[in-house]
Amino acid sequence: MAAFLKRHPSPSALAALHQCADKNLAAFYQHSDHQWKWFDETMTYDGGRLPLSLLLAFQATGESKFREVGLASLDFFITTCFDTEGTQLSLVGNHGWFKKGASPAKFDQQPIDAASMVEACVLASRITRNAKYSRCARTAFEWFLGNNAKRAVLYDAQSGGCRDGLTENGPNQNEGGESTIMYVIARCSLEDLSNDAGH
Repeated sequence: MAAFLKRHPSPSALAALHQCADKNLAAFYQHSDHQWKWFDETMTYDGGRLPLSLLLAFQATGESKFREVGLASLDFFITTCFDTEGTQLSLVGNHGWFKKGASPAKFDQQPIDAASMVEACVLASRITRNAKYSRCARTAFEWFLGNNAKRAVLYDAQSGGCRDGLTENGPNQNEGGESTIMYVIARCSLEDLSNDAGH
């Protein structure tokens, strides 16, 4: 809807976007506390999409509540998934996910999560002009290229595909359509950021 509104301003589309963003906001207020800044009791698949949705809602509406929660939840996602130095991304694994009060599962890590982290950090960088987010976007993209928990390259330069995930034993050698599309989206997002003035 945010993309649609850029080309086709429409009160009904804006109202629909607002309704969806308000639902995400309500979920955040329901489940978050001073330590857990998330939209549910468990952080699962494609986590970066939720902060991204609120940052897109802020862009479309200008309402600061969407910016505030979008950044708070993104910061929590970053803290969860990056090492303490911010130099390596280690995503929440789908073998257990990350339940409130527990520790995040280490594996299997999915390309869609790396891509959504890149996208959310790119948009946060544009909105805030804070270099922290552009650094996180670049480091998140490097997950595809071997800067990950297994030091395994997931992008296959020969085939143009991307491995389907990072398991405890290394890369899942399958190269599915979703994984490849996520790599391309992440790369395009990062290249767009690099082309922005000031980056």
